[in-house]
Formats: sequence, C-alpha cells, structure tokens
Amino acid sequence: QAKGDTLEPSQGNITPKKWGFQDQATINDVAVVGVNLHGTFDHLLTASTYGGFDTKYRSSAPYNNLVLAAGSRPFVGFHYALEGCPQPVFSDVAKAVATKLKSALPGWLTGSKTTVEKPMTVAMQPSETMGCRFGLCDLRRTASSIVLSPDHKLAAVSDALGRVILMDAYRGITLRIFKGYREAQCSFIQVPDERHSKHRIGNKVALFLVIYSPKKGTLEIFTVQQGQKVTTFSASRFSRLIYNNYGLMGFTTTSKSRYICQFDTVLIDNDGQIKEISIPFHFALSEKNNKRARDIHLFKKLKQFLKHDECEKEELESEVFNICTELKTTELKMQTLELLLADKNLPAEVILKCVQYFLEDSNETEVDNLKIVSENVRLLISFYVFTKNQELDLKNGNSEEESEETKLNLETKQLGNLQKFLDLSTIKDQQPTELKVDFLEAGELSPSEFISVFDVNHQGIINLKQNVDDSLLFRTSELIFKKYVQNPKLDGLAEQIQTNKMKTKDLFYLLIQYWVNRPLNNNINLELEMNNLFSLISVLVKTANHEDVMADYNSTSKFWGGVREILANSSKPFPALTAAILCKNVSEKIEASTSLDEENIEILSQESIEWTLLIGKLEDVSLLNIILSNKPTAKYANLPKLKHEHIDISLKYILEKGKGSVSELVARWLTRCGIDPENIVVNDALLKKSQEEDSSKSSEGDDDDLPEQDIMPHKIEEVQSEQVFEHLNLLRSQFPYSLEASVILTNMCWEYALAWQKDIENLANLEACIKCLTHISGDCLKRDCVSKTLVYLIIKWRYFWALQQIFWILTWMQFSKVLEFLSRLFILNQFGKTARNL
Repeated sequence: QAKGDTLEPSQGNITPKKWGFQDQATINDVAVVGVNLHGTFDHLLTASTYGGFDTKYRSSAPYNNLVLAAGSRPFVGFHYALEGCPQPVFSDVAKAVATKLKSALPGWLTGSKTTVEKPMTVAMQPSETMGCRFGLCDLRRTASSIVLSPDHKLAAVSDALGRVILMDAYRGITLRIFKGYREAQCSFIQVPDERHSKHRIGNKVALFLVIYSPKKGTLEIFTVQQGQKVTTFSASRFSRLIYNNYGLMGFTTTSKSRYICQFDTVLIDNDGQIKEISIPFHFALSEKNNKRARDIHLFKKLKQFLKHDECEKEELESEVFNICTELKTTELKMQTLELLLADKNLPAEVILKCVQYFLEDSNETEVDNLKIVSENVRLLISFYVFTKNQELDLKNGNSEEESEETKLNLETKQLGNLQKFLDLSTIKDQQPTELKVDFLEAGELSPSEFISVFDVNHQGIINLKQNVDDSLLFRTSELIFKKYVQNPKLDGLAEQIQTNKMKTKDLFYLLIQYWVNRPLNNNINLELEMNNLFSLISVLVKTANHEDVMADYNSTSKFWGGVREILANSSKPFPALTAAILCKNVSEKIEASTSLDEENIEILSQESIEWTLLIGKLEDVSLLNIILSNKPTAKYANLPKLKHEHIDISLKYILEKGKGSVSELVARWLTRCGIDPENIVVNDALLKKSQEEDSSKSSEGDDDDLPEQDIMPHKIEEVQSEQVFEHLNLLRSQFPYSLEASVILTNMCWEYALAWQKDIENLANLEACIKCLTHISGDCLKRDCVSKTLVYLIIKWRYFWALQQIFWILTWMQFSKVLEFLSRLFILNQFGKTARNL
C-alpha cells in the first residue's frame, strides 16, 4: 500500500464459496454486486408472487448475494445466492459415520488386512447453484463486459452491437443507452466536491462515466445524473482503460475506504505512458440552475477577453466591471481577482473599481479570504496611484521647497571623504568591450507587478514577500522613493503609509534597496541627495512604533537594530555608509528632542556607539569594495593573470570569513593583473620609509624591511608609475596589518598553487608560486607557507621536475630547517595514499 498502513490478516482460514449459474445460455463477464438487503414489503411481495396467497413465508427476508452475469439469453442475468452454509445430504452423513466406526474397530475383528495408505485427496467442493430470478432479455444482443460503479449501485454493460447500457444494478432498470461504441471499455469516476460542506453526511460526490472507444480512438466522459457529455479526448486505438474497483481479499478492516486505490481509472497508451483522468466537480452541476457553473462560464469569458489588447480603456473597464458584478460565488470572485492581478496590462483604475465592488458586495459580518485580499489590494492600488500622481507632479514642476526643519548639516571633511569615495566608485575599467546580448529595459512598473511584491493574505497588515526577484524589488523601490530622493516634496507620504498598514521596516528595506542600487556617476549632487534622503528617513521614522524607535541610553533600539542589520548585509557598502550616517543623524536628533535637560553634559548612548562602530566598519569595507571592484592594470607584469569569480564584498561577508579575508581578497585582486612580487616588496619599503620621514623617527633594524641601498632605481620608478600601488596604499592605510607585503605574497603564493593544481601542465603558475615564495621576508612565515605548498607539490610527484623544485625551495632555508622538512616528507610518504586521494 502506498499509504503504508498496517494490514491485519483475518483470523483462521478463508472459507471459499463456489457458485454455479443456471438459466443463462452464455456468460462472458460477471460482476458481484454483493449482499442485497430487501425490505419486508419486498420480501412479502416476492413470496406471494412466487407461491400464491396461501403460501408459507419466513418472518424475515433472507440475505442474498447478487451476481450480474453478462452474456446472452438473457442479455444480463440477475443471479441470487442465498447466504449461509447449505445442508449436507443424508447419504453423505451416513457414509462418513460408517467410515469412522470402521476405523475405530481392531483389524482382527473386521477381518481386514493392513493396506498401504493411499495419499489423501481433497474432494472438490460442490458448487452452490444460484437462481436466476430475472434478466434483461434481447435475443439478438450479446453482452461482452460489465463494470460496476464504486458504490455498486450502477452498472455499465457493453455489447456486440456497439451499445453501452447504463443500468440500475439492484432494480434491473435500464437508465440510458449510448450508441456507437464498438468494443467499448468503461469505467466510473467519483469526484468529491472540493468545497467543505456542513451537512452531517459530508461533501457531495459526483459520478462520471468514462467510455473509451478503440474503433474511434476517443475517450468520452459523461455525467451519470444528466447523461450529458462533458468532454471528448483523442486517444490511440491501441490504448487500454484500466478500472481498479477492487479491494483486498482476506483482510479485516474497520474503515471502508482505508484501502481504496489512489488512481481508480487510468489510461495506458501504446507507448507505455500512464495518464490519470481528472474531472472537476462542477461539470456535474446543471448549467441552467447552478450559480457556480454560470460563474465559471463568466470567468472563462473574462479570461478570453483579457487576452485581446486591441480594445480601448473605456471598453475594457466596462466589460471587466460588468463581468465582476455578475459573479455570485465567493470562490469564483477570488479566482477573478487573482486573474486581474496577474494581468500586467490592466490599468490600476480598473482593478480598483472591481475590488471596491467586491468589498461592497461582501457580507459585513463575515470576514473571509476574499474580503481580506480585496481590502489589502485596494490599499496597495491607492498607494500606487498616489505615487504615480506624485511622480507626475514632479515632472510638471509642481514641487515645493523643503522646510528648514529637515535640513542636514554635515561637516565639510565628512562630505569631502564621501566625495572621494564617489570619485573612486565611478572609475571605469580600462578593458576592451566584449560583445554581449543586451535586452530591452523593463518598462513602467504595472500595478500587478507592484502588488506581487507584497503579501496581501493577512488581515490588518501588509508584509513584504520573501525571495522576491532583485530587479522587481528595485523597480518597486524606485517607483516609491526615486522622486523623493530627487525632490524633497513629502506631502501626504506619512498619511499614506499609515493608512496602507505597511510595515516601516519593509519600507526601510525598500528604501535601502533603491539607495544602494541606484546608478552612481560624477554628475550627481551627493549633498543634495543625502539631504533629501535625510528628510525621507525622518518621515519614515515618524510612522514607526514609538516604543520600538526609542530606547534607554544604555540599550539599543529594536527598530534601529533592524536597520543596521539591513545596512550591514548590503552588497554595496558605500551607499550603505551614506545611509548609516543619515540614520545616525536622525537617531541623534530624536534623542535630543526627547531629552529632558538640555544643559546636561553630552553622554554617548549605546545607540550612538553602535552607529559609530557600524560607520567605521562600513568606511573600511567601502574602500575595499570600491577598489577591488575595478580591474587592476600593471605595466610591469611578469606573472600569469588569474581569473576569479566576482564576489560582492559586504560587511557581513568580511565578518563571516573572519581573519585573513581582507588579505585573501587583495591577493586575488593582485593576481588578476600579474603584478611583479618584487615590486610589492619595494612598495612596502617605500611606504614605510615615507611614514618614518613623516613621523621624524629613525628606523630600527628590522630584518623584514628591505634596505634602502638594495632598492634599484628602476624598481622605484616602476612602483611609482603603477596606479595599482596607489590603490594598494589606500587600502594599506585602512588595513595596515592585513596588507603587509609578506602577508600579501603568502596569499598570492597560495592562489598560484591552487591554480597550478587545477592545471598541472601549466608550469607558469608553479613558477609564479615559487617566485612569490622567494620574496617573502621572515623564515617563520616562509617555512609555514612552504610546508603548506609542499603538500600539493608532493601530490603531483609523478612529474620529476616537481621534486627538483622542492629541493630548490629547501636550499633557501637554514640547514637545520632542511632536516625538519625531510622528516615531514618522510611522514607524508608514509601517508602517500591519503595525500593522493586529496
């Protein structure tokens, strides 16, 4: 069983019954209807008809098993088998008693001799003859097959004349005759009503008759109650209709439908495909008097009408609204609303008019899913129309100047740093253009696309859906907030947000999506846009819950904590940095407005500390992301250029990767241009020298630094002419320890080792790996790097030159270190199989 239910076999042996037919010439097929329970009136009527007025009769009607036999003379015979065991014949009883007595007496008394025991044979059980009480007689008609409905009340009989007869299995009455179906294969399908019924019996069940005609190659479905044809499918002439209307034999079960087959009717094609036949319940309903059937017709009419885009807006609005007003059932109204929301070409006014009608027509006392969805859709459409009108006013020049209350005051130094970040972020890669396919940009955001971003199935609140496409999310945020970032007119925005029951956190998420993904160029006025964003954030904060926004000085706000999480997860740290600065200013402004004593000494709250920490981290990550997003170029490149997958560097990514993530990212960035490792060491020495000169301190003896006299003049010129070192020095100012020359060269060595492992025939990667190793200063760091790289070299020991390179590396070390490496090589040789598996 597919359901995995436990089968319980019945206790004891199964006693079979053998029935015999009589009074029927030919029998081609048999169907067991089951026990036929007659009422008292039917029992007395049958006894009087059979025996007369003075006949003797039993007080209760006997139980009979009804068996339908399809054949000829009669066409369909109704055979009855009486329930209960038949009485044994007296001669058989006497013979059995005599055999027992004879076996009990001794052999010398009876004079019998010992004989060889013969094997016992099982006697065939005699058949119990059934009585054919009546039948459907037609001398020229021969029935070929008969099938019963799942409830055993109806039977379908196919004959040799191409007829299918639908009959009552108990009363023997022919209900309908279907003509023109030679060698027909029939089955019944029960379809329950999907709507929940409060009746004690349960949901309604519709019965359909399926007729497969191999001669015509068709599969036709009829309603049993009205006899109307539902539909016709084309099928192969060599298919087979399988009807599984049987249960399990020999098992006891308390549930009637526990072991019902999941697919009671399937069609097997000649190519081996099994097709399930699924019929909607509403096809069994009357077309004239049923509301649901009529609504389905209107729904299909509307669906066909929306496919044509040639009609004008007035005609479209009139036709759609008229169809919506004619709908009566809630289920079809809901489907119609979903159809309207899925149409991208439907104007917002049409959807709003239909939704308002659904709300007016609904019952005010009951709150169903249609009412909830309609109310939320109405609010979203109203907000959509409001944003479009605001955008139209901006295009027409109907805007007002911003009030002085929301002016942002940033320091000149802070604005200068942000402008430097903006200038760096707008640097274009100096690389040849590649041929690629460009698709047309998406047009104006339709109302259906706008609503699809939100979840409208909850009462009293509208949430933002999860896992929405990024492009659709950006277009939605652009529709809402672009005009406010470009122009400070915010009239009516707060009222619309509060009316629409949208979460302020979701709106902040949309705002950040637009702010970080909007295109950046040198022509934008960063100060003006930040000032407008400051005003917009101030308005959004007013719509949030006051208790979530406010917090004590030694605790953090729940609302601002969610905003900081959104900014930290952003893949574009520089726009997130500007947004964090503005959010900090808004938070401090709210704290200052709620302060009771203005003359108190300024105390840094926990909220302000959290914002300061986030801004500092975003500054570092912003510089890292901006520089690494541009492809590095090196004039004096002597190493292979590696290709790496693009990584969206965010604060969350850096924190999750932990220590060494910055060094790894910068090393991967430098391997893209094949920079000379010696130049990295020279740049590091020049940078330290300039720092020492600025601080007017004498340099201490350090083995890690390259002596000034060892730096060749042409190397200094190469380093000073490379733009990549300017960017590297900027990063070094933010990450002084992670971007030391030895640390970078170690990671570059590892990147080239990984590249050589993927393509061992490319010796240039191995040579680059060794070249990076030679310029690593410090024996400890070099030894650790070599020991890690040797594992990959030893794995590829089938190449002789790898062994030569190993001894070349060992010669750089002190002699005492050589012994240490030889011992390691011996251990690795013992575990050679494990190393090769790696």
